[in-house]
Amino acid sequence: LAAQVRHVAAGGRSLSEESVGRLTRYIAAEKLSEREIEVLGLVSQGKRNKEIADLLVVSEDTVKMHLKNIFRKLHANDRTQAVVIAIQQGLLEA
Repeated sequence: LAAQVRHVAAGGRSLSEESVGRLTRYIAAEKLSEREIEVLGLVSQGKRNKEIADLLVVSEDTVKMHLKNIFRKLHANDRTQAVVIAIQQGLLEA
């Protein structure tokens, strides 16, 4: 620890290039709204759009809109990938 502190004090970095890249992408990423996290949590439970709409008392089109926004913000191609990314980012529990 002492060596690392001296390294940083001398102008060095304390994080690996990989860690810096991941942190930069995370900070730059658009954040999910509370409702989007709620929808994604229900997706992670295996709920279909109709079930999510009924539980949240919204239309199925609204759920589809939330999912579209979630995919865009997380750079995900589908529901499974979105859930995996959200778990990796600490937005959902495994």
